[in-house]
Amino acid sequence: MRADADGVVVVRREDVPDVIRTSRARVEAEDAYIADYRVGESVIEASRPAEVLEAKGLVVDA
Repeated sequence: MRADADGVVVVRREDVPDVIRTSRARVEAEDAYIADYRVGESVIEASRPAEVLEAKGLVVDA
């Protein structure tokens, strides 16, 4: 169990490796966003919503 000012998280022992992997990936993604902002990209440019939506299966027919 982990608790801090943001809340409490309980992770089953067998899920710990997946939680660590997912958490590290999120930190890396956030670091990449921050790097993009620092070189002048806007929130929309840095978050690349079209790529995210496409990865989730959104199909746009023009």
